[in-house]
Amino acid sequence: MLYNLSEQVRRCHRQAHECARKAQTARTEHMRRDFLALERNWLALARSCDFSERVADFAGEAERRRHHWRQLDAAANATAAVVPFLAGQAFTPEIIRELFKAFDLACETLEVSPRSGEMAERIGRKIIYLAQCGLRDGHQLAGIVIEDFKANG
Repeated sequence: MLYNLSEQVRRCHRQAHECARKAQTARTEHMRRDFLALERNWLALARSCDFSERVADFAGEAERRRHHWRQLDAAANATAAVVPFLAGQAFTPEIIRELFKAFDLACETLEVSPRSGEMAERIGRKIIYLAQCGLRDGHQLAGIVIEDFKANG
């Protein structure tokens, strides 16, 4: 696989190339061996830097994917917590998305786990009640629920 070398790795390669050039024009055998040893060291450093950067890239990508899967898992948990309250309701998919958004936002703001039982159930029921009354915006729903729970517990 081809990929771009970092500036640090390119610099190591340039230094190695310079040492190889100096080894060719060295006046003594001792100087030639020293320059060839330096060339090998620069190339080893370049490999080490390249490897370290690739490990860091891999770790960063793994963390990005882990974060993505955590978000999907959290969304699935929130969905599982709200779905029982939607039974028998006639909401469009767009409205249901807004209800989920409101539920997630309210739970996050009130520091309630979406699967926490009674508190999450109360939040879900309040959001669905407000939606049945005609309120359909997720942020407005969440705002009203948050205010209500902060005021009344």
